[in-house]
Amino acid sequence: MTMHESLRGIRTMTDIFTKYKVVLFSRRNCPKCQTTKEILDHLRLNYKIIDLDDYHKAIELKEVLQNVTGIRTDLLPQLFVDGKCVGSGTAIQEMYKKGILKKRVSCLF
Repeated sequence: MTMHESLRGIRTMTDIFTKYKVVLFSRRNCPKCQTTKEILDHLRLNYKIIDLDDYHKAIELKEVLQNVTGIRTDLLPQLFVDGKCVGSGTAIQEMYKKGILKKRVSCLF
């Protein structure tokens, strides 16, 4: 990825986080992604799904995501609240079970 592509990807991410409080980077046919969507629905959150299978800038976003979070992009889903990475897959499920996720998003209610 060139510096220009990286900056374009960062601008895209910034635009997404400015527009949406809760963002879920996901993939189709991903069981952990589906479980996370169910968790967010159960918490009655409004959230934006960025399906990396469909997104036209997916390659750029995957690289920027990995640089921002330090989490490999094959470890999806990745959940962001107020532009900050909350976690991915199993970590999200564990936070939900322990009530941590609800506390983390309580400012959105």
